[in-house]
Amino acid sequence: MGRELWMAFVKRGPISTELFDAITRLLQEEDATMYRDSRCQERQWRHLIPPCFGDLVYSVPGDGIAQQINELFLGAHLNSNAEHCRMLMLPTAICGHWSLYVWDLENHRIHVMDPVLGKKNRDAQHAVHSQVVGTLHEKLFDCIVELFNGFNESRRNYKMAFYNFAHAGVAADEAAFYVCHYIKWFDGEKLRYTVDETTIKNARMCTLYNLLHMESNKGWTPAYMSKIA
Repeated sequence: MGRELWMAFVKRGPISTELFDAITRLLQEEDATMYRDSRCQERQWRHLIPPCFGDLVYSVPGDGIAQQINELFLGAHLNSNAEHCRMLMLPTAICGHWSLYVWDLENHRIHVMDPVLGKKNRDAQHAVHSQVVGTLHEKLFDCIVELFNGFNESRRNYKMAFYNFAHAGVAADEAAFYVCHYIKWFDGEKLRYTVDETTIKNARMCTLYNLLHMESNKGWTPAYMSKIA
């Protein structure tokens, strides 16, 4: 993992699903810290789903897939409860580059936020994402229904929304960090803050630093460290 971090963040290599899973845990932790530090008693209104979900539901056929991925939605390690969240956010690179899909369960809308195609029209974006979104939509609701007793939200009549962004066109190897920005600043209707190349350049190294200093990171201390004063 150390070499993968070095290649991805220092040498500006691609961000793998495993690395974005780790980034998702970081963002989940930041959400929880924000609620804790502000003494907010409200339930978290969004739930971040690690991108491994997309890979799993594409590779596992048939029913019963929720049993293999329930820890992405349930458990003491999570501070958000997907059953009670308004929005479910899933970063994924299934289409060939990192994008963000956001399910708004209240307004029955799926927001498609693609930094690479962000200057293209709706038809061009729809051609790339519609099949992926359709499959993920069905699999996501299959999992939710299986995991949460009494969940009765309809999966039908969802509309897809596509976005044109103010920032310049993005290369595929930078898309992951734009997606991180979308996750942080999308409020369900729009991005609260815009993003540019300078912001993303700083975000790459800041993300590495924050990953290495996550509160939930646990490890053992090598024996030789005890000899260092």
